[in-house]
Amino acid sequence: MEIKDTGPRYPLGRAVPGPGELEKLVETVSRLSTRYAEKLEALLENPVMELDEENFDKALSEYKLLVVDFWAEWCAPCVVYEPMFLDVARRYAEPRRVGFARLNIDDAPRIADRYGVDTIPATLLFVEGAKVDALIGAVTVEVLERAVKEALKRL
Repeated sequence: MEIKDTGPRYPLGRAVPGPGELEKLVETVSRLSTRYAEKLEALLENPVMELDEENFDKALSEYKLLVVDFWAEWCAPCVVYEPMFLDVARRYAEPRRVGFARLNIDDAPRIADRYGVDTIPATLLFVEGAKVDALIGAVTVEVLERAVKEALKRL
């Protein structure tokens, strides 16, 4: 029996793309990498999600660790705390693993009630959807960072 050579192959036996196919492949990879880079840049710029009653449970299920800042617009300590929360989020957020979010209690009172949040700002840390820690007040970056590190040990 004679074996015919069908030309060059990629690893795993895939044939080399024909004319025009390589250009399409390069264009597709370029488009996807640009889209990914834009999403990554946005995440690095502001990795904090805005949560509400409609998307809260979904966020809980999507992240192994979710750190949520419960706040309100009228709360002066919340305004002071926001840049500190963002600072820690920029250093620890990881897509689909570690998420940081803010939840306005005036827009989502049932979520605040569900977790007994009656003082703000309050930062709740959830591992695999279960509340593992709560920080009350405008805590320092060091306190928040320590809590995040402790929660990461549970993953």
